[in-house]
Amino acid sequence: MANLAEEIDEEGGLPFLYPDLVNRDRNIYVHHRGDDAEEGWAAFTAFDPDDPECPVDLDREAKVLVNRCNPDVTYPVDGTGLRFYPTRVDDGRLYVDINLLTTSTTAG
Repeated sequence: MANLAEEIDEEGGLPFLYPDLVNRDRNIYVHHRGDDAEEGWAAFTAFDPDDPECPVDLDREAKVLVNRCNPDVTYPVDGTGLRFYPTRVDDGRLYVDINLLTTSTTAG
């Protein structure tokens, strides 16, 4: 987990995409902020909350998340504006509850 936090930091704070390999409808981004690898984690959906059929792609150069169906719609790389999944750190491992999509559009 500390390695993932370091990689996110080294990539300029860009989140990692974890594709849903089974149904392809629950792709998520994982993001980390701060210096403590035990805290500051967020996981959010890789789809626009107003149009769940539209994936959100990472534009590495511009450092924003872009709605694939409408490129004029962007989100910050911390996922603000997207829907979040609860995360917890337990025994040095990051867990994301992908069965509990929140209605929140900010990490918390």
